[in-house]
Amino acid sequence: MITRAIQTAAKKMMIDFEELTSQIKHTGERGTSREELLIRYLKGYFPLKFSLGRGAIIDSRGYQSNQQDCIIYDSFNSPILLDMETTQMIPIESVYATIEVKSSLNKTELLKCVNNIKSVRELPKHPIYPINSNTAGFVFAFTSDTSIETLLGNLIDFNKEIEVGNQISIICILDKGLIIHVNKAGLRDFVLIPNQDSTPVIIENSVELNLMLFYLFLMQYLNLEQVSSPNLFKYADHDDILKINWSLPAKFVPSGSSVNIDGRLVDANKAINLSKKLKVMDAIQAGVATKEQLMDFFANEFIEALDITTDKNNLDDNFIFFDKKFSLASIIAAGEIHKKIVSGMQLDEEDLRSHELLFNNLYMHYEEYFKTYNTKEINS
Repeated sequence: MITRAIQTAAKKMMIDFEELTSQIKHTGERGTSREELLIRYLKGYFPLKFSLGRGAIIDSRGYQSNQQDCIIYDSFNSPILLDMETTQMIPIESVYATIEVKSSLNKTELLKCVNNIKSVRELPKHPIYPINSNTAGFVFAFTSDTSIETLLGNLIDFNKEIEVGNQISIICILDKGLIIHVNKAGLRDFVLIPNQDSTPVIIENSVELNLMLFYLFLMQYLNLEQVSSPNLFKYADHDDILKINWSLPAKFVPSGSSVNIDGRLVDANKAINLSKKLKVMDAIQAGVATKEQLMDFFANEFIEALDITTDKNNLDDNFIFFDKKFSLASIIAAGEIHKKIVSGMQLDEEDLRSHELLFNNLYMHYEEYFKTYNTKEINS
């Protein structure tokens, strides 16, 4: 039953094509009509999960294929990134196959088909689930003034410059025959996606059988292959769409949450509490902090910040304080001594001297740094 229906459709397609070509003189209009003619007939025999359209195919980097005459894509899960009256933009992950449609196929038109299909096959895929198959490229022509054997020779020559994975799968010339691929071993088994072990061969039949075979090969490929929904976050990343600013008031931060500070996950609430204590940093950064404020900072907030943001087993002993290198271990030790002094504990003379020496050096450098910095600002 389906064979008879397709044979009838093939005859009707040739009648419609001959009528179109006799009435439409403008090449662009004629091209559009032939694409619509093929799409309209194929839709009648395709399951609902397949949609057919025209336009370009895009990948997550923003790269586009050449304009495609007919795109077969997943109608249930594919987002259409652009949908205008005469063109669409479809993500590569959702595309099963493309068909180049030609009124008459010759060497020049065949080369265009080779390059158009290559432009699709080169696009990388980033599906949500790793089940994506190849995107096949088909060519459908209503007729040709060139023999099918000559076109086969042209195809073989063009393919010398095309990676095997980017080559045309099947060519159908409605009134002449098909060029398909078979396995080299035995020259018998059909191959729907060209590979290193396949070679193109010719099938010559009547119009009705050519269309039926084209439909059967196409449907066999579509039934075997799978596509997955595109990872739209990959597409969004390309245009920095996901680089968004958001906020969460401190009182709503849940326990157990963390923030990334210099590549280390830190308890969010500890970080918030520490930030509240770091207001003295404004004075330090402005160059107006007193020596007492500086000592209190290194004895308290600085030590607390180290505790929650660094791995003490891998601490670098070099600490840069306003362009000058100090020993981190010495600063930590002096900070601990300062806390003992503030609490009223008795300390020996050596600890007091080392504490005083370090913080004197820190503060002298701090004052000198901002004195020099402010002088440069005035002079500039």
